[in-house]
Amino acid sequence: MRFNDGEIYGLDLRPSYRIKKHDDAITEQEFFKESLSPEEVEKRAKKERNTILKREKNFGEVGVNIHENFQKIDIELIEDTPIGWNLFNEASDMNILDMARSIQSIGLIEPIIVSLDSKGIYTLICGRTRVLSFIRLFQETNSNKYKFIPAYVLNADCVDELFLRTLIIESNIRYRDISKINLIKSLLQNYEIMKMAKQYRNEKNLGVELAKTFEISQSSVFNFIKVKNLCDPARTLLYEERITLRAALYLARVSKETQINILERFGIKGINTIFKLKLLTSENNISIEKLEKKIKMVDELTPMKTKIT
Repeated sequence: MRFNDGEIYGLDLRPSYRIKKHDDAITEQEFFKESLSPEEVEKRAKKERNTILKREKNFGEVGVNIHENFQKIDIELIEDTPIGWNLFNEASDMNILDMARSIQSIGLIEPIIVSLDSKGIYTLICGRTRVLSFIRLFQETNSNKYKFIPAYVLNADCVDELFLRTLIIESNIRYRDISKINLIKSLLQNYEIMKMAKQYRNEKNLGVELAKTFEISQSSVFNFIKVKNLCDPARTLLYEERITLRAALYLARVSKETQINILERFGIKGINTIFKLKLLTSENNISIEKLEKKIKMVDELTPMKTKIT
């Protein structure tokens, strides 16, 4: 399998906005307005029209027959899942070892899923641990039995990117133990995908469906969806796990402009100090002058209670 090189493919649904102050890892970004010829504009418009038609077929009554094309694929021809598509690809050595033992004993029970494009490139959609187990077994035994892996092959020209990303989430979420932050990332990504695919009419219907998909309560779904109210730099910091989920939910209570002002003036360390952040987020829209006075005040505070774990 050829592992990805860090390049984002397709829609990047991850936040990547940053503020410079109080963050050593942040670099300034420059944006340039793209100049396109009339031919390029038409080409882009045609591509967008085809994408919309494809999406309507995939998520509509026609659907996608995942099991229609079954093949055995050379593991060396498989490309890794694109970055940003899969939040479940942290295959541990123990998981790979356990899967390899199972494959040696009884064979592969569930084939992987790949997409095949017009250039003949197989891209992994579901089954990273299974592929890595085959690679390990082939390296150990040099047997052709493990060089070719059973796979369902989807035609990349007929399957929309959003359908593939939904498939990744649906196929993993019930069978993996994942961290809360990855659960939220998956939930929000699925939320954006379902909205873009225009499957559901309103926020309530989306929440109900997400609760079923992720097997959590509707109240938990709507609580996690509040993260959408974060300004882009704050959501980036949450995705990078540089601010806590609790801090993010407090920030999400106030306007995005206030969030940015708090981030710029209070810094990441301050934001993760919850008892101070609670005071700063007690008002939705607060002037910079008032905010700076509050920051000066909370910087001198010590908590009345300390929780020891």
